[in-house]
Amino acid sequence: MQNASPIITQPFYGERVWNAQSALEAQTRFSFSAEGVAKNCAEELASLAEDPASGDASFEKVIPSHFRLDACREFAASIRAVLDQGPGFAIIDDFPIADRSPHTIRLMYWSFMSLIGRPVAQTFTGQMIYDVQDEGVQAELGKGVRSSKTADGQVYHTDNHPQPPSYVSLLCLQTAEEGGLSGLINLYEVYNRLLARHSHRIPRMYQSFWFDRQREHEPGEKPVSKNPIFEIAGDGLTIRVVTTLIRQGYQLAGETLDLETREALDALDEVMEAPGLGKTFEFRPGQVQVVNNRRIGHRRTAFRDASEPEKRRHLIRLWLRDEGERSFMG
Repeated sequence: MQNASPIITQPFYGERVWNAQSALEAQTRFSFSAEGVAKNCAEELASLAEDPASGDASFEKVIPSHFRLDACREFAASIRAVLDQGPGFAIIDDFPIADRSPHTIRLMYWSFMSLIGRPVAQTFTGQMIYDVQDEGVQAELGKGVRSSKTADGQVYHTDNHPQPPSYVSLLCLQTAEEGGLSGLINLYEVYNRLLARHSHRIPRMYQSFWFDRQREHEPGEKPVSKNPIFEIAGDGLTIRVVTTLIRQGYQLAGETLDLETREALDALDEVMEAPGLGKTFEFRPGQVQVVNNRRIGHRRTAFRDASEPEKRRHLIRLWLRDEGERSFMG
């Protein structure tokens, strides 16, 4: 097969590249309770939630530019700079969720994250804000069950291979009784390690793979789509990775993984699971995690929930992308 684009053959350098040992706390950690612009932003969000203009209508209809959110715009710009020019992720503490209704929390979360990027649909039917919770279902081939709706562990991945959002944001409302740790890896570092150990596998990753579409498509359409793992776009290298969905995609397409494809996926899995690569975080209520979905892989370990419904693990997710349409397919 011919490659559709040039192949990057030199390693990545600079602050965009990191591993588990890199000291990133000062760059990537923020807090809504910090004195100054962050705390002022929290107060602005509280005022927005109480403003009659925001009303009880759908939070999706609230336009942040219609409100005075100067501190929030400044705070959001500092976070986006870290996502774009820095390590590619941010952990934000103390989002003001205490003693607020579910609607108000979503309204404030939607409004602030809209200042970082435009929210887009996370399902083919147009769902814009997504609850990450175990629904007691099992992920089975062809059933369309997303791992985000189970308590299973995940592989490192990026979200939405057909049209990747620029950023993925998660707000924690409740943690699991046990497990559910968040993991992040730098995919530029993954690329560098592939260059060092498996450079002959990289050309295959610039070619197309079958991906399981998880039933996010029109009735009658193919359950699989084709995309490369590595693709050079206008802003550099875009990376789509979720090896479980690729392997499922070949099963759904009725194709056997050829040797070149299988060895490329095995090499990628080996590198992504290497010791000393990823960072692990323990979510707590009121904490927000935002990642650059084009160059940071994320995952969650398996977890066990409490028996009480109100104590079950619950995150709220947004996908942010400024280009294209707001639909799932962009």
